[in-house]
Amino acid sequence: MQLPQVDVVDAQPVKRLVEGTQQSTTRHVDVALAGGPPVDAGLRRDHEVGPGEPVDEQFADQCLARAVAVPGCRVEEVAAGVDEYAQLLGRLVLVGLAPPGEGAETEPGDLQAGLAEVAVQHGVRVVHRRARSGHGWHVPDRYGRSVRLGVSMGYVLAGGAGDQVTVVREAERLGYSVAWVAEAYGSDAVSVVSWLAASTERIDVGSAVLQIPARTPAMTAMTAATLDLLSRGRFRLGLGVSGPQVSEGWHGVRFDKPLTRTREYVDIVRQALARETVRHDGEFFTLPLPDGPGKALKLSLRPQRDQLPVYLAAVGPKNVELAGEIADGWLALFFSPEHADAAFASVRAGLERSGREDRSFDVAATVPVSIGDDLAACAEPIRGYAALYVGGMGSREQNFYNALARRMGFEAEAAEVQDLYLDRRHREAMAAVPLDFIDQTSLIGPPARIQDRLHAFADAGVTTVNVTSLATDVEGRVRDLRQVAAALDAAGLAD
Repeated sequence: MQLPQVDVVDAQPVKRLVEGTQQSTTRHVDVALAGGPPVDAGLRRDHEVGPGEPVDEQFADQCLARAVAVPGCRVEEVAAGVDEYAQLLGRLVLVGLAPPGEGAETEPGDLQAGLAEVAVQHGVRVVHRRARSGHGWHVPDRYGRSVRLGVSMGYVLAGGAGDQVTVVREAERLGYSVAWVAEAYGSDAVSVVSWLAASTERIDVGSAVLQIPARTPAMTAMTAATLDLLSRGRFRLGLGVSGPQVSEGWHGVRFDKPLTRTREYVDIVRQALARETVRHDGEFFTLPLPDGPGKALKLSLRPQRDQLPVYLAAVGPKNVELAGEIADGWLALFFSPEHADAAFASVRAGLERSGREDRSFDVAATVPVSIGDDLAACAEPIRGYAALYVGGMGSREQNFYNALARRMGFEAEAAEVQDLYLDRRHREAMAAVPLDFIDQTSLIGPPARIQDRLHAFADAGVTTVNVTSLATDVEGRVRDLRQVAAALDAAGLAD
């Protein structure tokens, strides 16, 4: 029996049919017809199986399809019947079919054999969800059922270069999905990404970010294609405009019209990575230059992948909207689940403008971590980090992070932190950062509370939590990675 291609699926509900069967947190699934041949659903091995409310045997026996977590690295095709499958693995999942381009809650009758009606009788909400395409869920659904972990590597500091390899290898062992490397006006991201990619085998490596004023878009495309090829398809290209101080003071590039510059830059990078003949006539970039010997060229190197993911670092609403429109992911800083609605309104507006609302989009939030029993004590190591951004990252007239804190309701506190920091009263600025601001944008407290906050990030729509350890030694950084991975697993959110 041949079914139409499965365009969207849902993994709810899950029934524990065998008491005492340990539920794996690995979300690798296969979908096949009950009592029929496997269906080629185009599912990746990283599809999610999420927990749901139990249903009775009658409903379980009538499931249209089955999905199960398997502990290995690849999906196994299973030909056994539903009953045997349930006895073996202890779970059944309803999987529905929907026409291409639809992702809304199904109406009764959409499922074959009247299963929607059966679901409704048993109080089960059956939802169709678009199949995942590698880096995130279709954002408008915002189910937050699972979260990937990433690690923010920061910069290479003198004397600690070897620690980066130790940390990234431990992250890879723990199952972290990506390691992000930053740059400002010290170590560059490209060199470090290359080094970490050569030191690992499975974990993705990404730039967070390559500074737009530091390189021509063509050079960035060349770099991204090379890194993707050398890493065997593990590179993620994160881009950002930096800030006025670094752009104008270090790179000598005027910080004007950052939205227009970013749009043009990404357009040229996309053309080049697609190996199109690059032509662009914009306000900031013109390729090829007119009235000269230059001609339009095509990238001579073929990247490992046809679609290399592009992320944008964005803070303000318009920048976040632009990320939703032209990028594959958003690198978020100081993301607060309590204020997620406003952020996602911008993302959705961008997705709608792109005309590709159904595409996958990764919301990758950088989240500082400090674990311990005393909440206030845990916040202390994060105060310097927060004060730097809210108080000193930019001028008094233009500081995107200060504006973000104000939008979150910390208007007076953000002004005080900035005044103190710019007056070089850094310790007082650190002390003035509100505990609530740190708590909303970080993972602080004992492991059980870390689990709760991971649920908050997942429910808000974050698809990747990029762990930023502020430990002062490599042992502390490794310990933080292990504790967050354990908390994610205990919370049932592991992807």
